[in-house]
Amino acid sequence: MKLLTKELRGKLPPLYSTENDPDPLVVCKFFSPTSNWTWYATEFDGKDTFFGWVVGFEKELGYFSLTELENVKGPFGLGIERDMYFEPRRLSEVKAYHEKLEDDPLEAQLSVLKAKQTAGTLSQDDIKHAGMVLAEAVTELKDKMADLAK
Repeated sequence: MKLLTKELRGKLPPLYSTENDPDPLVVCKFFSPTSNWTWYATEFDGKDTFFGWVVGFEKELGYFSLTELENVKGPFGLGIERDMYFEPRRLSEVKAYHEKLEDDPLEAQLSVLKAKQTAGTLSQDDIKHAGMVLAEAVTELKDKMADLAK
């Protein structure tokens, strides 16, 4: 998959052009399918450098490189992917989603499904992913109940 299409390049504002905007538009999202790392791009220099919000060990605004994203190889040789279904939204909305995700991952998943259903973009893959999240939560709950029973 091509991480940055010509269309996205055209939508990303130049570096520093939104630095005075308290709530810039996040244009695209990149993520690691094998970890919790996610990169949200708000600006691009037209060559290799993005600015945006990075969720990894910490959550912070900063610079990241297209070349680095393209060269990451995780377990099973999986690289960084672009969320093809991501719709541009304000940074405050992305941050609120991640706060909600930390507080209640099932509720966050449900809100994503509802939003996609409302937008008419809900897919079978979305439903499968939600099922996996639910299955993980059930397993975690069973483990906790077993620990309590000891």
